[in-house]
Amino acid sequence: MVSDVGDSKFAMAWLPASARLSFLSGRILEIAPGYGRWTQFLQTHYASLIGIDLARSCVDYCHKRFANYPNLEFKVNEGLTLPMIENRSIDFAFSFDSLVHAEADVISSYVNELARVLRHRGESFFLSRRKAQKRSRSIRWILSTHFLSQDCRK
Repeated sequence: MVSDVGDSKFAMAWLPASARLSFLSGRILEIAPGYGRWTQFLQTHYASLIGIDLARSCVDYCHKRFANYPNLEFKVNEGLTLPMIENRSIDFAFSFDSLVHAEADVISSYVNELARVLRHRGESFFLSRRKAQKRSRSIRWILSTHFLSQDCRK
């Protein structure tokens, strides 16, 4: 279930356009899918998806919610690494509004893991909303990483 009108408007604007992007036909990694808020929109745009979440309750919920989708799998991690993901096996990594409270070391760890798991020409899209300390409006920031060359990898 979409949590607010902003999410559904974003999904309706972004996902149809994103369907034309070739990397969405491969394997997608969704970091911190929660209860599948974005998985529900992504499910028709890829060959397979693996959702990784720190919370066992979220993974259990997604197993039940998406039980009829054999191309989906969900696993628990410790919130820093992706040991269950094979090297160079992901075409697109996605996380939306899930790492808003993550510390810099967590973000750094995930970026290092993305360098390991993304295929050559793999893409990632991460967006999070944070409240400004002295303002009432949301500040949005996007971290988008592109590993277009093997030279970018360790």
